[in-house]
Amino acid sequence: MAITPLSNQIRLTGLTSGLDTEKIISDLTRIQRMKYDRMYQSKTQAEWKRDAYTDTNNILRKFRDEYASFLSAQNNLLSAGTYKNFQVDLASNPYLSVTATTNAREGAFSVEVLRLAHGDKLTSGAPVAGGDGFSATDVAKTAVESLTFKNGQAPSGDIAFSINGHDFSFKSTDSLKTIMDTVNASDAGVSMRYSQITDTFTLESTGSDPVTVTDAAGGFLAAVGLDGSSAPVHDTAQKAQIKINGVLLERDSNEFELDGISLKLTDVTSSAVNFNVKRDVKGAVDTIKSFVQAYNTLMDTLYGKLSEKKNYSYKPLTEEQRAAISESEATLWDEKAKSGLLRSDPALKNLTDSLRTAFSSTVEGVGGLSAIGLSGSAYRYQQPTHLELDEDKLRAALETDADNVYRLFASRSESGGRIDAAGSGFMVRVVDAIDRFTSETTEVSLKSLGRTITDWEDKMTAENTRLYALQESYYKKFAAMESAIAKMQSQTNALSGFFTQT
Repeated sequence: MAITPLSNQIRLTGLTSGLDTEKIISDLTRIQRMKYDRMYQSKTQAEWKRDAYTDTNNILRKFRDEYASFLSAQNNLLSAGTYKNFQVDLASNPYLSVTATTNAREGAFSVEVLRLAHGDKLTSGAPVAGGDGFSATDVAKTAVESLTFKNGQAPSGDIAFSINGHDFSFKSTDSLKTIMDTVNASDAGVSMRYSQITDTFTLESTGSDPVTVTDAAGGFLAAVGLDGSSAPVHDTAQKAQIKINGVLLERDSNEFELDGISLKLTDVTSSAVNFNVKRDVKGAVDTIKSFVQAYNTLMDTLYGKLSEKKNYSYKPLTEEQRAAISESEATLWDEKAKSGLLRSDPALKNLTDSLRTAFSSTVEGVGGLSAIGLSGSAYRYQQPTHLELDEDKLRAALETDADNVYRLFASRSESGGRIDAAGSGFMVRVVDAIDRFTSETTEVSLKSLGRTITDWEDKMTAENTRLYALQESYYKKFAAMESAIAKMQSQTNALSGFFTQT
């Protein structure tokens, strides 16, 4: 251990006597330094145990986040969507797209799109630009005053108009895109767009109210064929009309849900579009299979920490010992010295017991794991009980009653503000056990270790001060000895010179 100096003085020792004063003082204080070294090792052991708890919490947090967090959409065993997936068999087509939610109904469907929904709509009564229409560059970057309009009414100067009573103002140096984006982002309740295919502008109400426009200055609405003088085409708002399995339905929007099936209509059909909705259990099977593997790995890790033997022959290296060996040798030593930090730890033992028993009993009113193909491995003394999975049985359970599989994992029952294990699903029990361990180690063990580490640091500081004072007393004594020797040599030299002269 290098004693921390309280000053930066430079010592020149042994100049007269020729003694290695530094080594002598180091040897004299070696026994005294042993107390400090024991303090340092105790502090290091407390830091290692703190890190062991933190590492364990991180392992548990990663497992929890993977299988019990809504941030993990596909693997979240607490979400009904994990167990109830549906597949839609629908050929590619330009008329509609279909997705199935967790509430979908299996079966065959036939859909005819008779009419698309739209709001009240004004469309240019004739092509606006002529020729190939306005290009994407024209729309995005060119000032409207520089564009060529077929009707010869290019906007100029200040532009002002109102839509549904909402006033807008622009410069004729603004682009079409700037004007349309501003209108679309406003509270006017309309969408404004340009189609190069038809070379027309359209104003469509986002609701059912009619679209009203007034061209105030600059002649922009006249130029794009949307004011009254331009005779725009007016289509009143209408609902979407479809026939599904022979039943005629109307909807306010082109996107809606029926029996857990989300439909998005894009065009009127020329003939019926057929599709099938069927249950897809592959995703749920893969998730539960992944969970079983991760759970078994987790239990192996936790039991490994619980049963790891403590190597009492290896204590933390002191500062002096670490400086005397290579970095690789120090790393190997640390690995052996860190063994068994959590051996037989009560909190960790409670956690592993809780995780093991989480799957050992049925869920009240729902059933047990065996019904879905999950079982525990045979008992092994001081060894973790692994989960074993019969995929065929799980697949059959999901196909027959996915809701029951969901309840087995995710049912939640509370009593007095705490989880009631008997009425809660297996994953709820697992999460509760992990949360209790994390809370206990964070609020109790880690805080206690933090105080212990601080106490050792304070004791080490005091001990270092004492050792420095002891070291200083030795330096003063050797300095006095050096001074005495120097005086004796001076006197001897003087006497020798006197007798030589005589």
